[in-house]
Amino acid sequence: MLLDKDSRRLQHISEYGQAAIDYCTGKTLADLERDVPGRSHLARCLEVVGEAANHVSPELRAAHPHVPWRSMIRLRNRIIHAYMDLNIGTMWLTIKQQLPEVVEQARQILREKGHDF
Repeated sequence: MLLDKDSRRLQHISEYGQAAIDYCTGKTLADLERDVPGRSHLARCLEVVGEAANHVSPELRAAHPHVPWRSMIRLRNRIIHAYMDLNIGTMWLTIKQQLPEVVEQARQILREKGHDF
């Protein structure tokens, strides 16, 4: 059974990941390049996703090695510690190409354990 902490972390991955996806819907990379508040919002969403991944229990990570836990954590660390070098295009591609699968993986784990998200 998922620990309460793990459930909360997976919910954060799902919620903040979906918020980033929703924000980008109907937008282009060029839109994001002109949208400083939007970039800030997306960076915060990715920070939360990475922080939540970092605090998922080792047992849950081991049980779901297909989830890119380390990639989420590395992106969060890059946003926090090297924000001046953050490539907006990389952030955009992560949200558009990788984040939908991560959100679905978090939701699937929650569903498997009988939790709502």
